[in-house]
Amino acid sequence: MIEQRDETAADNALQQRLAALSPAQRALVERIMAERGAESSGTIRRRPATLTHIPASFEQERLWFMNELFTQRQIFNVPTALRLRGPLDVEALRRSIARVVERHEALRTVLVLKDDNPRQVVLDHMDVPLVVHQFRELPDPAQAAREHASESVGEPFDLLTGPLLRCDVYEIGADDHLFLLVQHHIVSDTWSLGILLTELGAYYSGEFGRPVTLAPLEVQYPDFAYWQREILDKQSLERQLDFWRTQLAGYSGLLELPTDRPRQAIRTSQGKFCPIEFPVRLTATARRLAKENSATLNVVFLAVYFALLSRLTRQQDLVVGVPIAGRSQPALQQLLGYFLNWLPVRIRLDDRPSLRQLIQRTRDVFAGALINQDLPFDMLVRELSPARVPGVTPVFQTSFSLRDAAPRPPDLLGLDVGFAELDGGVTHYDLMVELWCEDDRVIGYFPYDDALFDDSTIETYGRWMTRLLEEGTADPDRPLCTVPLLTEAENDELIGDRRTELGAVDTALHERFRYQAVHRPDAIAVCDENTRLSYAELDLRSDRLANVLVRQGVRPGSIVGLMVDRTVDLPTAVLAVLKCGAAYLPIDPDSPSSRTAIQFTDCAVTAVLAAPGFTDRLPATSAPIIELDWQATELANASTDVVSAVVPPSAPAYIIYTSGSTGTPKGVVVSHANVLRLFTAAEHVFDLGEHDVWTLFHSYAFDYSVWELWGALLHGGRVVVVPQWLTRVPDALLELLAREEVTVFSQTPSAFTQLAQVAVAKPVELSLRYVVFGGEALNFATLHEWFRTFGDRRPELVNMYGITETTVHVTFRRLSSADTDQSGSLIGRPLPDLTLYLLDDELEPVPPGIPGEIFVGGAGVALGYQRAPAMTAARMLPDPYSSQPGARMYRSGDTAIRRRDGELAYLGRADHQFKIRGHRVELGETHSALLQLPEVAQCAVFVADDRVGSTALMACVVPAEAQAPTPTQLRRALLRTLPDWMVPTTILVQDELPLTSNGKIDQRTLAALQRTEARSRGSMAPPEGETAMALAAIWEDMLGINGVGAEDNFFELGGHSLMVVQLVSRIRTGFGLEVPMETLFLNSNLQSMADMLGELDQDAPGGLEVDDDNWIASLPEAELDAMLAALSDNSGPPPEAGNGEVNTTIA
Repeated sequence: MIEQRDETAADNALQQRLAALSPAQRALVERIMAERGAESSGTIRRRPATLTHIPASFEQERLWFMNELFTQRQIFNVPTALRLRGPLDVEALRRSIARVVERHEALRTVLVLKDDNPRQVVLDHMDVPLVVHQFRELPDPAQAAREHASESVGEPFDLLTGPLLRCDVYEIGADDHLFLLVQHHIVSDTWSLGILLTELGAYYSGEFGRPVTLAPLEVQYPDFAYWQREILDKQSLERQLDFWRTQLAGYSGLLELPTDRPRQAIRTSQGKFCPIEFPVRLTATARRLAKENSATLNVVFLAVYFALLSRLTRQQDLVVGVPIAGRSQPALQQLLGYFLNWLPVRIRLDDRPSLRQLIQRTRDVFAGALINQDLPFDMLVRELSPARVPGVTPVFQTSFSLRDAAPRPPDLLGLDVGFAELDGGVTHYDLMVELWCEDDRVIGYFPYDDALFDDSTIETYGRWMTRLLEEGTADPDRPLCTVPLLTEAENDELIGDRRTELGAVDTALHERFRYQAVHRPDAIAVCDENTRLSYAELDLRSDRLANVLVRQGVRPGSIVGLMVDRTVDLPTAVLAVLKCGAAYLPIDPDSPSSRTAIQFTDCAVTAVLAAPGFTDRLPATSAPIIELDWQATELANASTDVVSAVVPPSAPAYIIYTSGSTGTPKGVVVSHANVLRLFTAAEHVFDLGEHDVWTLFHSYAFDYSVWELWGALLHGGRVVVVPQWLTRVPDALLELLAREEVTVFSQTPSAFTQLAQVAVAKPVELSLRYVVFGGEALNFATLHEWFRTFGDRRPELVNMYGITETTVHVTFRRLSSADTDQSGSLIGRPLPDLTLYLLDDELEPVPPGIPGEIFVGGAGVALGYQRAPAMTAARMLPDPYSSQPGARMYRSGDTAIRRRDGELAYLGRADHQFKIRGHRVELGETHSALLQLPEVAQCAVFVADDRVGSTALMACVVPAEAQAPTPTQLRRALLRTLPDWMVPTTILVQDELPLTSNGKIDQRTLAALQRTEARSRGSMAPPEGETAMALAAIWEDMLGINGVGAEDNFFELGGHSLMVVQLVSRIRTGFGLEVPMETLFLNSNLQSMADMLGELDQDAPGGLEVDDDNWIASLPEAELDAMLAALSDNSGPPPEAGNGEVNTTIA
């Protein structure tokens, strides 16, 4: 039972709250009250007696609209089940229900549509039947009654006729009954439930002589609604609106909780409840800390919840919804009705706060929120107009409440009454916290969306919240972000040093090659379009070139620039440089001269090897340039003496430059040992040998080429150098693979997708044993047709995640056809001599299910960055989790998550996220949504500046069929599953995706294409046909605009959800048709709406059948989401748990 308070008690409580204010809070209250002055809206009074159609309250309006939309899912029915043991007098209970209904106008209210708006009509009498069900003769009457009651909860209410309260009694035994009350949310909230149960107990007990002492009601709920609409001070509301605008300015609106399953565009609202308990000792410690900081227990637990959310999401800017009773005036506290309002409490944690600091911060923010609590949350949402995200409630997706006590069952004289649980549950938020005080401890539930989370996940969250509270109260000045969520044993399980020592590398790359040349001199080592060289020939040729380099001053420790073509000269030049003991610096011939100049200067190159015709692409340099013209005198007459400088395995082998976050490229220095151990480790994954044929498909300036070149030469196999032109022609590439009998083929996913389409369409006999993916995140769904055609046994497909700084590959995952149903890019486990850590910003391991940054330790970590010791120190850190002295780990800047089944899922770059219209965007989500469209075969998503200089999302699409979809069609399809700001503003439809020489998407070409395209915003064609023109006239009149086009969207032009009600009325008047509102949401652009009206049979009003679960994803930006926002009052834990409304208790 919720404690009922008279005015004196309320005044005393107010004085206690004021006494608890800190000086800062008191000053804040005094300043705001002084600003309000005499602008108070006054006490609620009775509405005019002549007013028969009372405006619905803001809260009712929301629920009415949602009720009209969700016609097939009764998510607004609020059940309460009571187990009654003892001699129940059914007739006394029936009369008691009638007296409660007579006392409260809310229970005698129906809602009708007048002037296109819902209005309340209070009936003089409303009969609420009490239906009795006989179950005592069944084998398990209690279970049968529970099942029947659970199912009956979903029976719909008719808001037009009422009643909006339903009562059933299930007879289980002679003195054993289940009593079910179901109310529509539009006339009730949890506070109301307490009143209803209290008064029902008073009237029932009064039937047997106990005095009924209920005070008369001064006002009724319709009076409150009238006051809210007509009298509540508009200046005060505007001032509060300004407060909330400031509070929420710049907030992304999305809580990025990691989920066990992908979020669906349509919420089912089905949920479960996970219990949690904070013991007496911990609760007492929290109370003391609250008192020390002039706060309430509520604030302490809310602060800890913020800390938990930050750890779960890696977000430092969070909003949590806190429900308040909305009954600030004493006259409202005894009323039944829906008063609940929401406060979006925003807290930032980017300064590593301690629990003490977070309590004080939460206290002050919450105090300001309470002072501005009168603004209806729906009005705020409508004003903010947050972008619509299907399946996500606006502004906040989690809520918190802590009550002084849980509701108690009613006192029914002569009966033992307790709450009973029903099957199923409803939650309108991803995750909620519902707590209350009981016996000096805090207990409660985590209600959660079980479509997103497993039971075990939420149980773990409860343990972590307890741990944060324990550690935070033990040391309130310790930054909460440093509190480990895991126990030492759990930490050891995650980060224990499991890498395998593969033996020390005691040689160099060129020496290992020489071994193959001695033992397999006649085997073909390398070939291109025109030339084939044996191991002996390649060895001799590279010796000749090495002698030239030595004459030019190249020595061990030198760096030699390479700008060579895709011919057998490429491996020849690499070997020659290494034989001198030098490191090679690969330069892409298409690289801008200015970038090459930076690299030459950075590396102080001793010499440059260039293919004929490439010398004019080189920047000015003092280093000698050696042209690879084998007919020239210098090379033709060069010595063939063996050159094999003795260098330690730790000596640099190559320097590859990658993009830098500052815009300046950074050179990664990789040693011989780094590369050699890669292939020793790969023996645990692949069965590689002398009979394998590899392709050198990628640019030698891309580290993937290291894997391709040395994978062949170190094993005595053959490497086929793929010419540049052929990498862009999938048909020709497929012929090469077949002709050269390639067995090991390495590809980026983008390049392989194009090849796979040709291979599936024209299957050929291939010798492939392995296809190795790397360089980009792999979308498993793109492999579906390949597996369907070729199976998953031969070739074996292996997904490998890697980083230049950790020597090409880090993890591996063998793929099967079943993986095409997996979500996310799964990257497997580390190579045996590497360790992959997922760490937080404090370099602490993150638990499974929580995003973390990827750190890689082990023998693959490169030497460092060329001439950049500070950057090397910042990215290649001492490994605190390794037992080896001097061990290092590389900080990748990539993020991943370890799923609860142990799989690693790659998420993307931590430092390469974009903001589109203020919202953080991961390009991969838009990319995946495009690929799920049947019209799309391939796509690339990128970011560029639009015509007004703002960052905008763009896409390039290759159609799946000859009849290409239009950009407008694609945008409409995406809008069903993505928020508007995640849908590309420009969509380019092309025959193929532009790729770089590395096989990755060519971003520069995409940007150039984008600049030539107009932004994709639909056609400006005029309406066609009489229906469309008449409908356009209605739109123009309603929206106050001119020139509505055939492809214009009602909501994009300024329409909102409540205007749909008016549109239904205008269509009824203008066309004589009765159209369901949801049908208009499904057909929101002019021409499709006109076509729908043309097809509708006038003899069957409302005759279009609409799937309630398919149209919801097309709802407009903010208006409908506002309706979804504040519905969790009926979604909390079972009735015995309460549901956490806060009655304006200043923190």
